[in-house]
Amino acid sequence: MTSRYPFDSISSNRESFKSEPVFTSILAADRCGLSISMEARLEYNWGLQRGELDYVSAHNQARVRADLPLLMEDNELYFVPTPDTMQAMINSKPSIDSTNRVPYTESFPVQEYEYFLAPLLFQGPLYLRHPDGEIQRFNYPYEGLPTFVCSAHPFHFVYNSFCYIMEMSLILQKYFSWAKPVCDVLAKLPMIWFKSPPSTFFMDDETASYSANGTWDWDATSRERGKEWISGALKMGYRHLDTAVIYGMEKAVGDAIKLSGVDRKDIWITTKLPYAPVLSDCQVS
Repeated sequence: MTSRYPFDSISSNRESFKSEPVFTSILAADRCGLSISMEARLEYNWGLQRGELDYVSAHNQARVRADLPLLMEDNELYFVPTPDTMQAMINSKPSIDSTNRVPYTESFPVQEYEYFLAPLLFQGPLYLRHPDGEIQRFNYPYEGLPTFVCSAHPFHFVYNSFCYIMEMSLILQKYFSWAKPVCDVLAKLPMIWFKSPPSTFFMDDETASYSANGTWDWDATSRERGKEWISGALKMGYRHLDTAVIYGMEKAVGDAIKLSGVDRKDIWITTKLPYAPVLSDCQVS
């Protein structure tokens, strides 16, 4: 079996292979918390000028089967870069120097990258079409499923999948060997991607002074990781932290708040709420 397949080789509907693939946008301004303030953070930390994040570029498009866009948008499943690609992204660090900015598409060039297919909520059958036209069925947890390649930029995939992968990390780690190294790298991203830009970065009709509200529901496996996740959530703009089903995280919460620089009075902390995923839309407004 070929080890790497294009994105349009996989589907949840066997019949979809009878029709042409479609293109779907990865980043979209109306999804996954891409408010004006978050868009500005990404542009600043990705080495772009304000307003340069291009939603219609080829590197924001993935060619997939017709059933995939809705499954991806509803967080049923998603494509996640391999741990090696993720670590290379961390190491690339686009230049954000005001006099010599290097955009992320140059520091981490647009080309084919390798991905795992991560089932977040989806547990139905998946169908893989081989180069010879044979269609193979895989049942959850999809043992033996190959990796997939796409030339859309992995920064876009990672931003869109960040909160969902972290929320589902314990389940993913139970079934997939790649999940822990991926989550370990994801935990580092908020420190790199979500730094607040200076006021001079904004357009004349914008302001760098904005408020953000949202919910980050987390279930950390260790205090240290909990600290990283909480601090990352605060830097993303979330202001409600629910410690879900774990007690004993008080010090991690306190340390994370200090690390983030966010004023404690602006944060709402709850404990032992009935656990339910609350990031279904991943909204920060």
